Amino acid sequence: MKMLVNCVFLMTAFVGSLQYSRADAGERPNILIILADDVGREVLECYGGSSYDTPNLNQLAASGAMLEQSDF
Repeated sequence: MKMLVNCVFLMTAFVGSLQYSRADAGERPNILIILADDVGREVLECYGGSSYDTPNLNQLAASGAMLEQSDF
């Protein structure tokens, strides 16, 4: 069930981004989806973890949007 929810989310994000494919390059948003196997949010520094040093992800999180819903 969890995999189905994740697949539906990714497909929705992809389809939603198609509306920007015809816009000028200056108007299109930058969308980055990071998919990692066996990495929980509790290990990333931007979510308060201390298991790994993740300065690049911290910088991306500080300048972008972070998903906070964790009841999947």
